[in-house]
Amino acid sequence: MALERVAVGIVLGGLLTLGACADQRPSQATPSFETIVDVTLPSHLPVMGGRAHGSPIQLVSVEGRRLLVLADGDAKALRVLDGDDHRALGEVMLEGEPTELVAAGDGRLYVALRDRDVVVGVELDGLAPFHAGVRRRFTVPTEPIGLAVTPDGRRLVVTSGWAASLVGIELASGEEILRQRLPREPRSVAVSADGREAFVSHALGSTVSRVPLDGDVIRAIELGGVDHHDRGAEVAILDFVSEGVLSGSFDGGVSGGIVSSGGAGRGPVDFRGGDLPSFVERLDRDAAQGFALALGEGELFVPEVLVHRGRAQVGGYGTSPSFPAHQPALARIDLVEGRATLRVMMRAFDAGEARNGFAGGARRDGCLLPRAAAVDARSGTVLVACVGSDEVMAISSDGEALATSTRHRWKVPPGPMGLAIDETRREVVVWSRFAGAAGALSRLPLEEGEEGEEGGEGGEGGEGEPAARYPEEAEVVGASVELLPLAEGGLSAAAQEGRRIFHGASDARISADGRACASCHPDGRDDGLSWPTPNGARQTPMLAGRLLESTRPFGWQGDAKDLPTHLRQTFRRLGGRGLDDDAMASLLAYLGEMGTPSRPAPPPDPDLVARGRRLFHAETVGCATCHTAEGIGSDGARHDVGTGVAVETPSLRLVAGTGPYFHDGRFATLSQLLRETRGKMGWASDMGPDDLSALEAYLLTL
Repeated sequence: MALERVAVGIVLGGLLTLGACADQRPSQATPSFETIVDVTLPSHLPVMGGRAHGSPIQLVSVEGRRLLVLADGDAKALRVLDGDDHRALGEVMLEGEPTELVAAGDGRLYVALRDRDVVVGVELDGLAPFHAGVRRRFTVPTEPIGLAVTPDGRRLVVTSGWAASLVGIELASGEEILRQRLPREPRSVAVSADGREAFVSHALGSTVSRVPLDGDVIRAIELGGVDHHDRGAEVAILDFVSEGVLSGSFDGGVSGGIVSSGGAGRGPVDFRGGDLPSFVERLDRDAAQGFALALGEGELFVPEVLVHRGRAQVGGYGTSPSFPAHQPALARIDLVEGRATLRVMMRAFDAGEARNGFAGGARRDGCLLPRAAAVDARSGTVLVACVGSDEVMAISSDGEALATSTRHRWKVPPGPMGLAIDETRREVVVWSRFAGAAGALSRLPLEEGEEGEEGGEGGEGGEGEPAARYPEEAEVVGASVELLPLAEGGLSAAAQEGRRIFHGASDARISADGRACASCHPDGRDDGLSWPTPNGARQTPMLAGRLLESTRPFGWQGDAKDLPTHLRQTFRRLGGRGLDDDAMASLLAYLGEMGTPSRPAPPPDPDLVARGRRLFHAETVGCATCHTAEGIGSDGARHDVGTGVAVETPSLRLVAGTGPYFHDGRFATLSQLLRETRGKMGWASDMGPDDLSALEAYLLTL
């Protein structure tokens, strides 16, 4: 039974994120197309149950039988289950770690394999007995994560996180029809109803990218902002969402950036000491954790977290006894009117309207790590899956503040990473990846109601009273089914527990304000921000692939001889109580087994890279003096690099994807850093432009 007869039921968005356009490694060569088994594409398209954008979980219908298909990243497999009783029907073992899957118009399920830089097309050939296989294979830029298909089902859109790019593929021919550079760390993608635009979320960087599929200019919808205050006003959150143009060629980070076309400018963070006073002239807020988006009828919903970096405390890193550094938010972008609305706990407001003295009502128990989102048009709600707090929230789509429009909170097993709406049963199926040894599935009931009605508790209340209050306690889901492991491999049991600790939002052992390790290190990387400390601004470093013996000591201060010491210092700075020995061992196990982004494809000019390597090791340039082990290691010493403070030498591993640069994040690109550190950090700036280009080419390969 070929999957060309598949009719996709209700398909829901899953993984999410944000980024600055600072510095990315070059994209790989044009994706290659391979037909593994000769197949004839159907002359007709199956009926699609809504516009499809990728998720780790999809609900499909095969000849009238409802199936759940899961992308199990730990097992490197697709699981196919009965959609009614969750009974396992079979699995498709894959060559790499799947992130998202999506059903396309050629009757296949397309799956992004994050660690193999490929997207594969899978067909279900039979259910009794089960038979399925990989039939197509596309090589795409480094680290494919997000998938979507155009409404006609004929074109596949792929976002690649580490390569910071989007490609479009014509499925009938396998031809690449579009390639665009994007800001850092793109995640989920959805295509508009008319098939003309793709919208991309980013794990960091305060933007949603709006990408014309005809290759026209990319636009950036900015979700960060600046507040201006009157004396005595309460602390504000944000006063605008501006739209700008992504400029530059995105040639490996040498150029490119967001040029704002409206709204206030983004000023520098104030790193002076002291808590937030009653009067400040401006307060910067960055948007982060943009892992997910959900496309409704003419509107886009993006769960985010607003970040206030604060001022230098004794603890540092933006900690404040009175104002949490991270606050949940939900952006709604009207795709028809081009108007954006931002919703925080106590307020909702037109994102383009200037604000003074706006009080957002931050909470520690909100959704600080959103990882999946979906729109239930019938009940008029947006569903958001929250890792760390391990909840699913149902929020009215009517634009009210989160405190008065959150209709329900469900407690689910650890690590909710995907949602799929079952319209027939009026329920949402939740995929919790971190539960047990192989994850778990839960079913949550959805409100009844006609599409367009407010319905349920979200309607208007009496005069002067909100219709609903934020549910203080989450309802615990009783009916969850843990899945059985498929094979040996994946994370160890200790690392699985460490992964839960790493994502533990509102864990008092980690921080006093609700932040998890993953709040500043999404996917084990960096948030692209510099934070205030008593010693000055310090950029968040990348963790994945850099916690090596050759990089000791740890931290910018270089005062932690080993990783446990550094982690304990960090928890103290965040106001956390700290971990006991068993929990620390689990966290260390996860950090050691954490996935590392693939290295980039070899550059087109190997001679240029070889020349750059020779310059890196030349005594007259001085790079290898401090950056040992081919740039991967550190000399373990602290150096004053022209700023009046001494900082520890960092590893340069995977440096291509970690801009901005320098310990305080002052340089947007590697090119800028090499040219503007004359006599302060080696002597690279004494070289001519050709040598500088060669040195940069080598650094991009580390």
